[in-house]
Amino acid sequence: MPNLWLGNIRAAREKHRLIAMGVTHIVCCTGGKQSDTALFPNDFKYKLLQLRNETDSEKVVEYFPAVNQFIDAALASGDNRPCGVLIHCMRGVNRSGTMTIGYLMSKGHSYRKAFDYIKFARPILKPRTGFTVQLLAYEQRLGMPPSAHLSHVLEAGERDKAIKIARKHAKTAAAAASAKSTATTTTAGEAALAKIKSKSAAKSKSKATTTATATAPGSAAATVTKSTTTKSTAASTASAKSKPVSKSNGTKSKS
Repeated sequence: MPNLWLGNIRAAREKHRLIAMGVTHIVCCTGGKQSDTALFPNDFKYKLLQLRNETDSEKVVEYFPAVNQFIDAALASGDNRPCGVLIHCMRGVNRSGTMTIGYLMSKGHSYRKAFDYIKFARPILKPRTGFTVQLLAYEQRLGMPPSAHLSHVLEAGERDKAIKIARKHAKTAAAAASAKSTATTTTAGEAALAKIKSKSAAKSKSKATTTATATAPGSAAATVTKSTTTKSTAASTASAKSKPVSKSNGTKSKS
């Protein structure tokens, strides 16, 4: 691909040669501090990746979107002259090679085609077993039919290792999906419980209001009854007081 270069740390240190080649942007896959990796910050634009070379578990695919966007922007930024991009690590064999394959795959090339193209230009290209597993999975994610199988792209001694890594990635993905599902179920259960509690509280409040309303007329009735009773008692008293008058009348009538 025009204006896309793959190299090692030595190439990244040759400032004047890079300028002569038209390189304006550099993707550095060596990790480490910025002062150690961005060697000429005033002359080139850098994309620094914290990629380690000693482990197969490094999730290199997660860097693809940002790196691909950086390369696309760089290649399209030249006004009157083309802008070149150098992708490098320490040896230009594993990490930077994997990133370059990933970029070509994002442009529609299969893993097999991208690998062969870069291998022809740089024969020492050799991504780690774990990175190869991720590239093949990336191919499927892009919606491409499988262009290669682990048994075809890896040496005999690496196949069992690759299968173990692939199973580990699948197990990790399944565990993450299960955890997400459990969290969703728990949230739904808590929401349902909160709804039940809310309904119960509302029902209790409504019942308390109804009881209070029923008690008020009862109190009034009790008051009326008491008043009536008092009135009746007063009438009895008055009757009792009138008895002597009746008796007096009766005495007078007799005489």
